[in-house]
Amino acid sequence: MRIMNGKQRRNEINSTERYELFKEALSHCGKFLLNLADEDIEYHILEEFDGDCTSFLNKYNLNLLRQSGKITMEIVDMALELASKFRALEGTELWNMCLYVKMRNGLKLWNFQTVSSQS
Repeated sequence: MRIMNGKQRRNEINSTERYELFKEALSHCGKFLLNLADEDIEYHILEEFDGDCTSFLNKYNLNLLRQSGKITMEIVDMALELASKFRALEGTELWNMCLYVKMRNGLKLWNFQTVSSQS
């Protein structure tokens, strides 16, 4: 931690680390998802990309990456558009279906564990 204006603040990550986290966020979305099982798609979208979208596809982070020369303005615009479209899915029928699949899979696992423990 460092002290700024009399307050403790976390050390910021450097631009290379920030860029690696940005690329990692993008690695959880793409056409490759179409070839995966439902459970894997759900994992990449609801577990990984959802949080990464908030953390790494925001104006603050993207502007820092642009200012450090890691990405272009065109990439900033595309990343913001991706984040906006992803967030627009929340609360829609498609989003609710993804959550249903996640819940259903969790219930199957829970039911299996319950049956196994009764044996």
